[in-house]
Amino acid sequence: MSPPPWASWAEARRARPGRIFLARARPTLQNPGMSNTTAIVLGLTVLAFFGYDGYAHDWAVSLFLGKKMFEFLDWLAFWR
Repeated sequence: MSPPPWASWAEARRARPGRIFLARARPTLQNPGMSNTTAIVLGLTVLAFFGYDGYAHDWAVSLFLGKKMFEFLDWLAFWR
């Protein structure tokens, strides 16, 4: 038996005692999720960043961030 979506954590835990209950964030009126406008603005901001980096810094910032991302992924893989 699955708990109703409005159930509290304790009620959901009693309904399914053998499993850990993790609430999923569902889009609501208070939390509508990402809209198309937000996604477009975010994408244009990222493109503008890369465009400016290529024009003014000869890709130095993107290269630095890429190297740091690979270092982070190596560190993360170590803890796996």
